[in-house]
Amino acid sequence: MKDLNIVKVRLGSLAGFYAAGFGIVGFIVSLLYAMSASLHFGVETASLLKGLVFGITAGLVQVFFVTVMYAVIGAVVGFVQAVIFNLVSMASGGIVVTTKDQK
Repeated sequence: MKDLNIVKVRLGSLAGFYAAGFGIVGFIVSLLYAMSASLHFGVETASLLKGLVFGITAGLVQVFFVTVMYAVIGAVVGFVQAVIFNLVSMASGGIVVTTKDQK
């Protein structure tokens, strides 16, 4: 068993991790909302085909922008958390993690 002391986190590493995670969540959320909006447009218009085409088009645009916005927000959150962790770890000495070698 070895003790590993984590005293610093690379800002870009954590920001990228959060951006990917938030982007995946944003993609899933926006897909669900786009499907709901597409069905709503289909019901609201007199022509089901026109409503679905308009709903799908608006939904695809929304999927792109929502996913990108979630990823950007995730990058900002990850960057801020990495800065806070680095400041706190300088004062406290970091986090000690015990690791075990596998055989």
